[in-house]
Order: sequence, then C-alpha cells, then structure tokens
Amino acid sequence: MYVDHPRSGMIWQGNLDGFHFVGDSGNPAFNYEIRAYIDTIITPQAVELGVEWFECLGDHPSWYRVFQEELFADRHLAGWNQYVYNLNPADFRSIRRPELGADYEVQQVTMELLRNHPMQHLEMIEATIGEFWQSQEDFLENGLGFCVLYHGQVVSLCMTGFRYRNIHALDIKTMESHRGNKLAQCAVYAMVEHCLRHDFIPYWDCSEGNLPSNGIARRIGFQIEFAYEGYEFNLVPS
Repeated sequence: MYVDHPRSGMIWQGNLDGFHFVGDSGNPAFNYEIRAYIDTIITPQAVELGVEWFECLGDHPSWYRVFQEELFADRHLAGWNQYVYNLNPADFRSIRRPELGADYEVQQVTMELLRNHPMQHLEMIEATIGEFWQSQEDFLENGLGFCVLYHGQVVSLCMTGFRYRNIHALDIKTMESHRGNKLAQCAVYAMVEHCLRHDFIPYWDCSEGNLPSNGIARRIGFQIEFAYEGYEFNLVPS
C-alpha cells in the first residue's frame, strides 16, 4: 500500500487482482511520487512474482483521465470494461439446477477431497489455491469451493478467489477438453446454493469481453449492478 497523508492511495494485494487507486485523483504530490514508486519499487517486485501486466483500477471515474493523461500517458495503455454482478436470492431460487452428464459429479472442496485423491487429479485446485491463497490451510479455513470430477479428476472448479467478511468473490475454471458441458455452471450453482444457505454473499466480477463468464453469471440469476473501467500496460515491453 502506498498513501499520501492519506488523501490518495494505491493498494496492491500482492496477487493478480491489479492495483487499486483510491481517494483524491487530483493530488499532484501523490501523482508525481507514485509513478517513480511504480517504476523503481513495484515493477521489479511484480516481475519477480511473474506479473507481467500492470492493471490499474480507480475507486472513482476521475481516475480514468489521470491514468490516461498523467500517470501513464507515455505507456501503451489499453482499457476494458468490468461488470460487477449482484444476486437476488429469489432470482437464484427460480433457476433450475443444471443437469450434469453421467460421467461427472459435483463435490465440495474439503480436506477429505484433497487427502483422498491423487495429486495429479487435483492440479486445478492446487494451482488456484496457489494463485489466491497463502496456503491450503488458509483456503480451507477462509474459502469455499465446489468442483466437478470426471473419473476422479477435477475438470471444473468454482472457488473463493478473495473473501471480505461474508462476501466470497468467485473464481471459475474449466479444463479446455471438457468445456461446453455446463460444468462451470454446475459448480457455480452448487457454490451459490451453499453460500446462500450459510448466509454468505457470492460476488461476481468479470470483464465485458469474457463472454462465457458473463453468460454463466446470468444463467445462475446474477444481474449487473454497475460497470467500471480498468487499464493495463506491459511491465516487460518487448
């Protein structure tokens, strides 16, 4: 986190969720200092962690102009639209449970599942835990997850990417060779059902261009609550 008295701030959670700019976007001292801080401190750390793109988000639309015209005017800056979804439990209850093929089964991600399946069958879960959580124990204590198994192998997954109090931000994945079978939809349905049963709030946030993710969200009953803009540039230009 980098802040300026604290009129303005930049927050990096140390993962793939981007850099969040908050507070006063018209703070000249912050805007001058933060660029040098990004170049000399953040960039080497991010590259060392394997992060090649600097993704920036603002807590207010006024940051969009600052990104484009001040902070990163000399960069090849690309932008995208991001959708935040909200779920009314009544809308979810009106959705029929999606049907799963005969060779597939949905299971919750638990300690028992992780212990009783060969490691090579759990690669998707292990990779996602490594992407968002400090450890397997950290995830099991604070996160939730449901997966679709095909002959014992995890081929689709819906897991907590981030958690804030009772809000679980959902992350979904499906093995390419098993796409088109509504597996992610089945995993998400099970995850959302579990969340609502235990008074958790499922949170869905995806880019406008991610058509499969937007499609799944709407089929489960999510509605767009608002949209915002994100910007990115390459930290390791070719």
